[in-house]
Amino acid sequence: MTVPGISMLRKTAAAAALLLLFSSVHASAQYFNPNGFRNNIEVSAGFQSDFRSGEGADLRLDITYGRFYRHGLGFRAGACYMLSNVGIDHAAGLPVAFAWRSKVWGFEDQYKEAAVNALDTDTGAFDMENYYYSDYNYDDALKNDLASRFLTFITSLISRVELFTGVTPGYIFGEDHLHWTSMSGVNLGEPFQRGTVSPHAFFLSADAGLSLVIRIWRMSINVTPAVHYYITDNYRLYNAALKQDLSSPVRWQMSLSGGVNFMF
Repeated sequence: MTVPGISMLRKTAAAAALLLLFSSVHASAQYFNPNGFRNNIEVSAGFQSDFRSGEGADLRLDITYGRFYRHGLGFRAGACYMLSNVGIDHAAGLPVAFAWRSKVWGFEDQYKEAAVNALDTDTGAFDMENYYYSDYNYDDALKNDLASRFLTFITSLISRVELFTGVTPGYIFGEDHLHWTSMSGVNLGEPFQRGTVSPHAFFLSADAGLSLVIRIWRMSINVTPAVHYYITDNYRLYNAALKQDLSSPVRWQMSLSGGVNFMF
């Protein structure tokens, strides 16, 4: 049960906004077949990080060209740049990958269906039992309701999935990243060096990931999570007090990026 009158107001406002967006892009979707485009160029930005060092994630930039053939099979090639990776600055690579992409589904009605799904979602933000709690905040409930409906709208717009696997040869330009630190109970409390060392500057990683595609005419917005396994020995954690300079290489990393893709 919801608060009287609120349900109709929020649905009317949400419907107006979503249908305005739908009307502005729907007409262009009817004049061409997006499955007919075999080439695309994508520019994306995101982050890449490992699972061990604790150095945190840093900026990753990509630009790639994709070419696709029958049954959605194709390849991607391009260039990438990492501002910092496992604490070591400046690395660049040339990713090459085999790829498969699905056909675009529902491209004529996807905006309308996404709007309907968003309006019909029961977010529970305005449930009557919550309304009568002393700490109930209408503004917070409204924000949560709109955020939930917007997320439903966006996820309903996904119209293509792309899978890829390949390799990235590249080069690490930065030097070893070492700094002094101290920890209670370690090295008698005295400062010691720790950080990341790079035994080899040239790297080769094996990559795999997927792209979730939201199409807007010839353009698309892509969200791409991926994993990277460093075949070469490029990053080792160094800790003078714990003698970790001979530890195994940091091999597994992950990235998450968002980008814009142009089909032609």
